[in-house]
Amino acid sequence: MKKIITFLALLMMGVTLAKAGRETPYAIWCEDNYTLYFGYTDETISYGRPCSFTESNNVTKLWRGDDVTLRGGYSWPSTLKDKLERVVFDESFKQVKPENLYKWFASCGILKSIEGLQNLDTSEVIYMSSMFNGCGNLTSLDVSHFNTEKVMDMFGMFFGCSKLTSLDVSHFNTEKVTDMSMMFMGCSKLKTIYCNDTWNISSSEDMFKGCTSLVGEYGKTYSESDIDCRFANPGENGYFTIPRTAYALWCEGNNTLYFVNTNKEVTTGNQYDFTENNEVTAIWSGNDVTNTGSNTPKWYTTVHNDLKKVVFDESFTRVKPT
Repeated sequence: MKKIITFLALLMMGVTLAKAGRETPYAIWCEDNYTLYFGYTDETISYGRPCSFTESNNVTKLWRGDDVTLRGGYSWPSTLKDKLERVVFDESFKQVKPENLYKWFASCGILKSIEGLQNLDTSEVIYMSSMFNGCGNLTSLDVSHFNTEKVMDMFGMFFGCSKLTSLDVSHFNTEKVTDMSMMFMGCSKLKTIYCNDTWNISSSEDMFKGCTSLVGEYGKTYSESDIDCRFANPGENGYFTIPRTAYALWCEGNNTLYFVNTNKEVTTGNQYDFTENNEVTAIWSGNDVTNTGSNTPKWYTTVHNDLKKVVFDESFTRVKPT
């Protein structure tokens, strides 16, 4: 009892439990705002006080070193699964190269958002199995930057992510992956999986089971009998959709603004069939086209004095501006 009282007293005083020295990867839980922070620092970290990347929130619990890079799935999920609402990857975490992402956020059913996921370097990762398993409260997840060249296991990676409506896995390299069983299982609202490749995996049982909202590039809809990797393609019998980008393209040569939606890389100075072979002078893409909000569109200043014609290419029918 005396030891427990002493320990609690030290916590209340903000005792240093992670000493400064060489830079170390950390996963830090802040109960103040139900957030798990990932950072890389050589600073001295104390319980009951904030550190440089916890947004002024006090440290409640921490994991460091191999407990982050190798054993993360055995560290925080069991402790935080019923509390965790938010995850933040600090920019400093870019320097960390975890090897194992197994169950990193498994069963975190009330997790609402993951911020800064682009700061997670996955180039050395071998295991991504069950990484987001059971994250049924996530409505969006950006894994488009993931480097999966060394990944061997994606079993149940998105299993039970029942509120996701789209996923972009178009940059996934699956050459070394041997298991994708139940990878998307239970993603009942998932309508679009962006990928222009065909995946061939040795183990893929129930890969798409329960993905009842899925629609592929050519309109293929979900079937209970079509749930393995034979249907992991953007062809006529596949569930994948080729990723495209919405563009507004200004061609000064004919004073025309073209709106297109294409998987081609578009650059200024080149001509395209969808610009009627006119040279592109200026480019706007993505959110600058589809989500200008109440702001004046970014092309207005450039074209409004010279614009004579606007052309919406047939491909633009897939775009839904907000």
